[in-house]
Amino acid sequence: MLGQEVSGVSYITIDINPHALRVTLETLDAHGVDADLMCVDIASGLEKRLSGMVDVMVVNPPYVLPMPDDEADNEGMASAWAGGRIGRSVIDRMLPVADRLLSDKGWLYMVTLTTMILT
Repeated sequence: MLGQEVSGVSYITIDINPHALRVTLETLDAHGVDADLMCVDIASGLEKRLSGMVDVMVVNPPYVLPMPDDEADNEGMASAWAGGRIGRSVIDRMLPVADRLLSDKGWLYMVTLTTMILT
């Protein structure tokens, strides 16, 4: 679906992890999809530039493993699943940003999961 030519459509992918962006670029290239890739935090100020212009936002935030923020760096693989102290740190920061980015008819699709950690 993303590879289809549609005039006036732009794709932007954002991740704070450069390794995740590299894999995303490889996937996009394999499917012939052109997108702007940005290695930034979700709360990087994009909402000023794109305020109310995003029609579809797809988010797969780190949420799997509750972990103190200082234990997962932004470049290591742990940042892919480290969700902060209660597993929602990125989600809680992203939702207000999504609210500012989405157009009046915009949709937010977010992957979520409930996990239990047994000790």
